[in-house]
Amino acid sequence: GGGRKRLQPVLILWDGHVTNEFVQEVIETEELYVLRVPPHLNSSMLQGGMETAMRVVLLTKQHSKTSTDYKHRSWEPFQSVIHDSSVIFAYKFIRENYPKVAERTVCELVQNDTMEFLTAEPDNDPKSTPPINFTRMFAEGRVYSGSLCTTLLAQAYFKPDFLQIAAALMSTRLTSEQGPAPEELDPNTTHTTQVEVLQAEVPERLQNRTYGFLVETLLLENDYLPLGLYRQDTDGSYFTFTNPPPSTPIFQRDKVFLLSRRSS
Repeated sequence: GGGRKRLQPVLILWDGHVTNEFVQEVIETEELYVLRVPPHLNSSMLQGGMETAMRVVLLTKQHSKTSTDYKHRSWEPFQSVIHDSSVIFAYKFIRENYPKVAERTVCELVQNDTMEFLTAEPDNDPKSTPPINFTRMFAEGRVYSGSLCTTLLAQAYFKPDFLQIAAALMSTRLTSEQGPAPEELDPNTTHTTQVEVLQAEVPERLQNRTYGFLVETLLLENDYLPLGLYRQDTDGSYFTFTNPPPSTPIFQRDKVFLLSRRSS
């Protein structure tokens, strides 16, 4: 029969103050539950069943902030580290003891500067640690910060063209259908009717080249804007590698995400 699709249960770990509105929302929302334990403690996460969870989301503690807080506290690096420390330690516990769970864990932080603590190893030279934005964790969207969202908002204000790309990424449907072949594209047609994201095989002529070469070739010759790679890891699973460094080699099994302008 055409029964209703089953909802994915959501469990919230929280031992702080709750309002009547929150309680009412939990009661009225199907498959939403609350476990009254400290959210970032190792024992709490295990009690909540993180080993079998489809997704684990570590959120920073929310509290009201005044303009004075932002001016004198939130933007100071040391205060940011303190504010994000519970998420950082919780993630490190998961990564060291349950690496498979770490692969499906999303972390919220206050500042971009504290992201490096998620991937840094105590015995490694900090200079040898790659920037967080070049790591698989960042590329997969498993770590984000409030300050990064603020930066994107500011970029959209000063660079209106950015809004067109952002709108296309948020509203387009993602398809695995192969885009039109380069020879099928009409360079003289400029009237755009649709923008969509494609996931396509990497052309043979671009395999074993660099990502920078792939971007330049597809953009100039085919009017495709590459956004990243869909790459197979050593364990056989695939992950999204958003905007990799230009020197990144392209492998035969890679797929590429493209922003495509469909012209009439």
